[in-house]
Amino acid sequence: MIPEQVNKFFDLDSKGLFEKAQRDYKSLTEEGTHDNIFNFFVTAYHLKDYIKYQYHKNENNIRAFGNMKNLLNLAGFIANKGKHLKVDPKYNNMETKHKPSIKYDDDHSYDDEDLYFDETFMIEDSNGDRHSAYAIAKELLTEWENYMKHEGIL
Repeated sequence: MIPEQVNKFFDLDSKGLFEKAQRDYKSLTEEGTHDNIFNFFVTAYHLKDYIKYQYHKNENNIRAFGNMKNLLNLAGFIANKGKHLKVDPKYNNMETKHKPSIKYDDDHSYDDEDLYFDETFMIEDSNGDRHSAYAIAKELLTEWENYMKHEGIL
């Protein structure tokens, strides 16, 4: 059930914010800059707030859907660290990490002069498990789509 009138900011409702998350994800996968990481995770994390307000959903019920609890915890950490530079104590056992990956020349070979490193943005959760920001983003976007279809929002 969609409320007759939703107090929209920037003319966005839940569906519009989901579409923005899709655009932000596309930008993130095309260019993994800090700006694109920030934009995606702030948008995707706060989609829950739009859905809670617009559709009167309980956050615990949203988090109970599929793997949403874990994904929102990871996304919340990224979004809040990006926005506030320090995070809520509930995220104290989580950290950002950078995983070096080796890149090769076009011929897929390397020697000491050809070897260089790139960094992939990672999150280490409270269990010590590492998660790629890109993998989190992909799974979260899929989970949001599944949730919104399940709830009749999309």
